[in-house]
Amino acid sequence: MDEFFGGVGDISFRTIDVLKDGELILCEDTRVSKKLISLLSQRLEIQFPNFTYISVHSHNEKDFLSQHKHRQLFQIFGSL
Repeated sequence: MDEFFGGVGDISFRTIDVLKDGELILCEDTRVSKKLISLLSQRLEIQFPNFTYISVHSHNEKDFLSQHKHRQLFQIFGSL
């Protein structure tokens, strides 16, 4: 499921539902994503799961996809 947001004002109810059930967040910058999730949690008074954050961007996406342990993610999520 692809859900993109760049700030708290961009979040949709659907994205919040997806995050509540999530375990893994693929993001360009883990620091920014962690701050956004923390801010959402505080403002909306929602306890999100302890996510695993993995940085995936144009400089490492081919290496990321070629790693054996992540091939199943590629099959599940499709191309990035």
